[in-house]
Amino acid sequence: MIERWPIQGRGRSRTVACGGMVWTVANATDVSAGLDVQVAQSLQMLETHLLEAGSARTHLLSLQVILTDIANRDAFDRQWQAWIGPDPEHWPQRACFQSGWRRACRWNWWPSRRPWARRTDNRSMKAPARLQALIEEGLIDSVVRQLKSGKEADVYVVRCGEDTCAAKVYKEANKRGFRQAVDYTENRKVRNSRQARAMSKRTAYGRQQQEAAWQSAEVDALYRLAAAGVRVPRPDNFHDGVLLMELVADEHGDAAPRLNDLTFSEAEARQHHATLIGEVVRMLCAGVIHGDLSEFNVLLAADGPVIIDLPQAVDAAGNNHAPRMLMRDVDNLRNFFGQHAPSLLATQYGPEIWSLYAAGLLSPDTPLTGRYERKQGEVDLSGVLREIEDARREEAERLLRMS
Repeated sequence: MIERWPIQGRGRSRTVACGGMVWTVANATDVSAGLDVQVAQSLQMLETHLLEAGSARTHLLSLQVILTDIANRDAFDRQWQAWIGPDPEHWPQRACFQSGWRRACRWNWWPSRRPWARRTDNRSMKAPARLQALIEEGLIDSVVRQLKSGKEADVYVVRCGEDTCAAKVYKEANKRGFRQAVDYTENRKVRNSRQARAMSKRTAYGRQQQEAAWQSAEVDALYRLAAAGVRVPRPDNFHDGVLLMELVADEHGDAAPRLNDLTFSEAEARQHHATLIGEVVRMLCAGVIHGDLSEFNVLLAADGPVIIDLPQAVDAAGNNHAPRMLMRDVDNLRNFFGQHAPSLLATQYGPEIWSLYAAGLLSPDTPLTGRYERKQGEVDLSGVLREIEDARREEAERLLRMS
């Protein structure tokens, strides 16, 4: 089947897809702007065309770049390299040409692979075994397509009556790339004392319960954060290791892209960074730290960023590693958006947020400055030694329980 995205009234299409391949074209929209702006506009248009056809920059095979002056190739290359990323597995074959066009930058793309096909009809794919059980239970009607395969779960687009939702199918522990590090699971409570003892002793039953607890942690965090007004997908149901939740969509109604797959102007970067810092604060006020927040698990919906992937969410009050994880989450956001807005690289939102939280002064409306000065004082050496001894004793007790 051939799919086309026509340019109305011009007898041609901006994008055509067939046989798992995509062909498209992109160019600058403001011919009066400088080279950097025109390259950014072209990249943004390309990103939009690829995503609407079900592909992404990481699947490019070959392209042609047309410049008004070939002497601009080095300047173009700097933006191109930042956009395509450092992984050689994502680098397409590429050639640059010079033309007399007014546009400083135009792109012809041949072709891009489609990791999943964008369906415009009512066909559905064969349901995986884990989702077939939900169809039999009447929780979903059909499976449209696989949306992504991650280190901890596979995500599918499914139909539930008139609604289109996302189904997150958690992988079994031995097939999952993300390990349940003790840093994340520290102080997670289990109501059943028998389960708690079995989990601490690492029995077969205990490992089974630990796996169930790991999966349900995301469900619990989503309900808790959604109730607090945090921008996360709305959870609908959790059944047999499958989480049904809202499908986060872009302005076209398609699955929203990750931040990592997009480019931003400086103003856009500053706006999205400010939004996400506000969400980090709102999460912390609800007692939750994401623990693995980065450009790879934030989607850009039609109305702004949405935070996803929370199975490793940390209890802010009960986990000794909480300050470090909050700092890392905030630093990841700073470093990503700082590529587009360098002024963000000097900010210190992480320590500022935690110091306000620790003092009981943090609320979702607390104004932040991005500045923080560490207080100087004498080191409490005896206190440090006590902490070391406590940690040693806890580890010895844990090893004794496991023996």
